[in-house]
Amino acid sequence: MKHFFTPLLLLSVVSYAQNYQPINENQPKRFVNVADSNDDDHFYYPFQYELSGDSSIFSQYFRLSPTEYAIDSNFACPSWGGNEGPTGDTTWLGRTIVFEHTTNVLRLSNYLQEPLTFDFNVPLGDSSLFYSNAVHEYYIKYAGATEEVILGQTDSIKNYTILHYNVLGTEVTQGLSGFNIKVGKELGLIQFIDCHQFPNEEIGYELMGQLHPNIGKYQLTYDEVYPWQVGDKVQYLGFYYNYSGYQISNKSFTMYTVEDRVETADSVWLYFSSVGDVIYSPSNGQFNPGTTYNIILGDSLGFEKGKNLSEYPSGMMPYQGTGDYQFTSFSNPCGTGSKEELNYDPEWTAYCDSCQCMLPYDGFGHSLTPKKYRAGYGLVSSSIQVYGPQPQPGYTASLVYSFIDGVECGTPIYASVDDLTHQIAIFPNPVQDQFRIVADELIESVAIYDLNGKQLKTFVPTHQQESIDVSFLAPGVYTVNCIVQSELISVQLVKM
Repeated sequence: MKHFFTPLLLLSVVSYAQNYQPINENQPKRFVNVADSNDDDHFYYPFQYELSGDSSIFSQYFRLSPTEYAIDSNFACPSWGGNEGPTGDTTWLGRTIVFEHTTNVLRLSNYLQEPLTFDFNVPLGDSSLFYSNAVHEYYIKYAGATEEVILGQTDSIKNYTILHYNVLGTEVTQGLSGFNIKVGKELGLIQFIDCHQFPNEEIGYELMGQLHPNIGKYQLTYDEVYPWQVGDKVQYLGFYYNYSGYQISNKSFTMYTVEDRVETADSVWLYFSSVGDVIYSPSNGQFNPGTTYNIILGDSLGFEKGKNLSEYPSGMMPYQGTGDYQFTSFSNPCGTGSKEELNYDPEWTAYCDSCQCMLPYDGFGHSLTPKKYRAGYGLVSSSIQVYGPQPQPGYTASLVYSFIDGVECGTPIYASVDDLTHQIAIFPNPVQDQFRIVADELIESVAIYDLNGKQLKTFVPTHQQESIDVSFLAPGVYTVNCIVQSELISVQLVKM
């Protein structure tokens, strides 16, 4: 241990020694990279919490990764019915967090499971080793307490400077050297480091917002998703398709109109009328009464004012248990600006350490139901993914028309055989490298355009379903134009 002891100021901060708790079980936080304001998707968000002696133990949510692993008989985790599994990256604070209340020590670990031990009870001017290996030593030095305004809230802050030495004892002045870790009396961690990648990557983060109290915005509220007034309308298209033959067998169209909006002191109630549930079957070209899969709003929808649509953080998934939400920004249906969007992902039940892979339950005969919400537009897509030993039928539904706050997006569909001759499905969407396009008849041509109308790629498929490589595209929103039986069908594609 290296000592930097300054006894003269010790008495001024002794009273804070037991008041500064870096984290707790009911104060989720979001952090941003101090060197990159766009790198702001870093959460402290406990999934499980338990008390063991004087220690609090927190299990974190996992970061949802765009990477997928193929699953087969030789794979380390062949425990579900599909052929690909989404991966989960351990969060920046590591898999498990332990805080010792008596000693005020925070114990974490990096991706190699090497310990990082932060002693926040170190005396003023002194330092404590928090990480070492064969060539490096890292210390935190308690530099003193200050009073600062953080996100509009005045708090007393304990400041810890990071000191880095090489194996020869020479101070290294790069990376996090000189970076301050900050712990507030009320707010807890205000500035901290990326522990998962440490010491390969030395990144400092600072507090961007908290959920309790609600400082900063990183979740959608019901008010934002459903601001609808009397006269607003939304129309949904739902259809069924068979995975084995990739044939779309029927389609359903339903239009909802807001007939009344009732507000109380703490709640909002929307009342709807609906027209539709008209079904078209491509096999015989006839409209038939009945029902098929679609988004159902019902006769009414009620929600609490200011309530989050989900308590779960963006882009995260649980270690075990129920599904989670994530929201990102996509172009709205009118093609101008962007709207916050919230996705509901399927249920996950297990995490495989050998492959960092989150696995759904073995769903033979069971279904997963991803849903997507968008600010101002409500529930904009929903699907049923049936897993099993053989290809199973699939169901999907999406918003195709809206008239909200006087703004019309899309074209209302009035059922007729001429209007509803053909349908295509594109998945996954958003896409990373490849998407699959499926139609009820042979696809004659496919062309991809940017939002300026510039054609970027075109080709002629040979089947009713094709896989298309879009890895060359930059992240953004594109239009996919398909010709099916001389009919032009356009679909918006989001490239991640």
